Amino acid sequence: MVKGAMDNWLDVNIQCEKYISIVAGRNMSYAKLYTPTPTDGDEAPPAYEVAILPGYEAVLGQKLSPEDRVGRYKAVVKAVDVNRLLPALSPPDFILEVKRSQLESAANNYKSVSSYISGLYSDSANDADRLASTITTKLIPALNTAIQFYINFADGQENPFANGTSQSAMESLITQRWKQLKEGSELAKTAETVFINFRNDSQSALNTLTRHMNELNQSLASKEAALRDLQAQYNEWSWLLFWPFPPGLGAIIYAIIDAITQTTKELRNIRNDISRLNSARAYVDAARKISEDTGRTTSALSQSWSQLTTKTQELETLAYTVVITPEIEAAIRPIVQVKWQAFRSELSGW
Repeated sequence: MVKGAMDNWLDVNIQCEKYISIVAGRNMSYAKLYTPTPTDGDEAPPAYEVAILPGYEAVLGQKLSPEDRVGRYKAVVKAVDVNRLLPALSPPDFILEVKRSQLESAANNYKSVSSYISGLYSDSANDADRLASTITTKLIPALNTAIQFYINFADGQENPFANGTSQSAMESLITQRWKQLKEGSELAKTAETVFINFRNDSQSALNTLTRHMNELNQSLASKEAALRDLQAQYNEWSWLLFWPFPPGLGAIIYAIIDAITQTTKELRNIRNDISRLNSARAYVDAARKISEDTGRTTSALSQSWSQLTTKTQELETLAYTVVITPEIEAAIRPIVQVKWQAFRSELSGW
């Protein structure tokens, strides 16, 4: 029974699609995309003939008047059209994972890195200054331009039927969309390129800082080993300080003590330098965490414009195959408006 009902419904659905392709299209050349080459028998049937589509009553399980069947069919057509139009007119997926204030904080972190290691490692200090400058003069402006353009674009998408639902109005909407898609995609790609260059530069700077840290740790280990040797020598020969003869032996012990003192001082300096580098590394790690969020945001911007390209291609097809009735407009417009407002709100978090 279930299989029979499904077969009947499939038969009804195929006939419905054929009917839509013939009578709902505004341009017969597009209708042909969905049907075989029409013959004399493929002319659009009158609306009342929809009432006798085979299998329809079997699916519904009840007898319907011709008027009821026509009404139900129109509801099916409306639902199909809404379900096809709504995704094409809705915004893409997007999550803003970084804010302008966070990038400004990352720039300040790199400035702190520079101040911590200035006079210790000039190359790393210069790297940090350069990265801070890149964030404030290149990355933030590029992202700001891309996002502000997107916000303005979103404003214009809240009511896609503002200029009507005629074919010419939809064509105008689509033409404007293509133009904005091109500009928006280029701005997003520019921001992504700036970020990629920044990320590569920051990785190079981190590698240099890590090399300096490794050098200091090696020096620390060497000095600690030397100090242990000197302390062992002192422990072995310190009794000579109190031995009255032969003369000059005490001077040897004093030389060991001087060496211990000097090595201890050098160790203290190395540990101070390591502490400064550790502080700098903490700032770098914090900045790189923000950098990861920025990378996901720039990538999401580019991907969202790609999604919009696909949506616009679909809309371009639907503009010639779907009649946007007042009922369809009323069903779609508030949903599209709410979705684009939410999308705009997400962007405004920048």
